[in-house]
Formats: sequence, structure tokens, C-alpha cells
Amino acid sequence: MARERQIILDTETTGLYADRGDRMLEFAGIEMKKRQLTMNNLHLYIHPDRDIPEEAAAVHGITLEQLEERNAPKFEQVGRQIADFLRGAELIIHNARFDVGFLTQALGTRGLLDRGARVPRVCTMEWARHFMTTPSRRLTTCCEVAGVEIGRHHNALDVALAAAGLLRHY
Repeated sequence: MARERQIILDTETTGLYADRGDRMLEFAGIEMKKRQLTMNNLHLYIHPDRDIPEEAAAVHGITLEQLEERNAPKFEQVGRQIADFLRGAELIIHNARFDVGFLTQALGTRGLLDRGARVPRVCTMEWARHFMTTPSRRLTTCCEVAGVEIGRHHNALDVALAAAGLLRHY
């Protein structure tokens, strides 16, 4: 059974592998209660304390220089804020395995994640298999089929808003 409070979220990262040293650069979470947006959102740029490979920057457009210009905090400075924001919520994520891997790595290594606790989550990519007949479950395809607007595809806030739109559409 779904919880009363959901957080629709997305992250942008330095690469694809949380277990190989890649890190979060951007976190966006949008709160819903009873399928209604609450306007209680959390959007952060995070300094990865490492380089950002050119191929990753080409995807999401975030560079180390931009993060430094913004005085983006390191994860150690915002990890508790993210953990508190997520606590008790059901997470809704397009391609949940990817983002949950990064959250688990970042929160878990800093003692901000209860070991053994199962975080309830819904993957809208998996969920789309039941509601859409298109062969692709990419977010852009799902949004096109559902008539949901998506801003920049590799911007965590725009992706979270698009996933929220998909959820509200069905």
C-alpha cells in the first residue's frame, strides 16, 4: 500500500557507477501528499569533490567550474538535509535502481541510512510497462505518450517534475 507522502526524485551524477566512485552532482525531490503536489521541494547542486568527466558533463551540462561558481556544498554538508527530506516517504523515481544506488551509497557511507531498512519505492520506468504500449520506457517517450511536458531531460528538477506529471496522469 502506498504511503501518504511520496517524494518524486532524480539525481545527476559524475558517471554511472556509485560503487566505483561516481558521485551525485544534483538532487531534486518533489513532495506529494495523497497525489497532490505540496510545493515542499528540495533542489541542490552538490560539489562531488572529484573531477567531472567530459562525457558526463556532455550529458547533463554540469561542470566543476559551474559548481564552484555556485559555491555548491559537498555532500557531507547536505546529506543530513537530504536524508531528513526523504525520511518516511515512498520514493518515486524513473529508473529507480540507478538513483537509489547513488542515494544508498552516499547516505549509507555517512551513517545517514538505517542499515537493513527497506525504502519503499516505485519505479515509473517499470510502472510504465503496465500502462504504456510503447516499446521504449525512456522518460522522454513516456512523457510524449502521456502528453506530459518535460523540460531539460538531464536536469534533476525537470526530470522529477516530469515523473510527477506521469504519476498524476495515470
